[in-house]
Amino acid sequence: RAGAEFVTPMSVAALAAAMSQDGADAVGVGQAQALFVRILPKTGFEQSLFRQLCSEGILQRTMQYDWVMETTEEVVKFSYQRLSDHLIVGQILTHSTGIDGKLDLASDKALAKLLEAENLWQLSSWIEALAIQLPERFGVELVDLAPRLDFDVEEESFVKSLLWRRADAYRARTLALVEEKLAEPQTRTAVLRALLLVTAQPDHPLNANFLHGKLMPMAMAERDHWWSMFLYWDYSDAGNVPGVIEWAWAERDRSQISDAAIELYGTTLAWFFTSSQRFLRDRATKALVSLLEGRE
Repeated sequence: RAGAEFVTPMSVAALAAAMSQDGADAVGVGQAQALFVRILPKTGFEQSLFRQLCSEGILQRTMQYDWVMETTEEVVKFSYQRLSDHLIVGQILTHSTGIDGKLDLASDKALAKLLEAENLWQLSSWIEALAIQLPERFGVELVDLAPRLDFDVEEESFVKSLLWRRADAYRARTLALVEEKLAEPQTRTAVLRALLLVTAQPDHPLNANFLHGKLMPMAMAERDHWWSMFLYWDYSDAGNVPGVIEWAWAERDRSQISDAAIELYGTTLAWFFTSSQRFLRDRATKALVSLLEGRE
């Protein structure tokens, strides 16, 4: 029996482990209850650990249809999808790690089963979590671990990981992959959109200083092709460019935001001035004025 302070973490880990073994983000109510009784035996439903985790919003009960068996079953899920994804993937990695601390890709391991799954698109949120946790825990990029992974799944997962991984999980290989994807027209837009979302983070290796370092040496023709065309289409398609402008233009208290972050944000806005789209350029100018108002 676990100490009170360990009950919830142990319960969450046990449930995530069961989900990882089943390859699903839900388990039957009976299976969940059996897991929790082993951790904290209680008499009666009202006092049960299962009931407490549900009432606190950690878990949710729902009905799920099994398309293969053509039956409906009451199941238990974690209440928050992203939390669920990372808990399950964390257990997959833990149970696929050898005693030497290295990943074990043997066919009977959970990680190998995930990467070889036929329904990979249905598990895309797990792959996204994997793209974050692999470099954080093992210093390995997803594409290097699974080079045969579906290209679109890998690309989307890698780009999204740039927004969420810890700052110390950006290694030389990470930056090399970013450069590779920026060099290819079919992947450049997704990466540039991601860069706009981390542009003002002072400790992020891909902030506005990275973008400035890329654009500054370029000849005008190259820059217009590589950057200004992106600005035009992203602005027209309501991508991330309008949001960058609108946040800076809006009247809001920014006194708690560091000068370093404001400078990075302003650097990105200044690079919007290269656009030939007059409305974009004018709005970016007004946004920069608003951003710097009150700053010395």
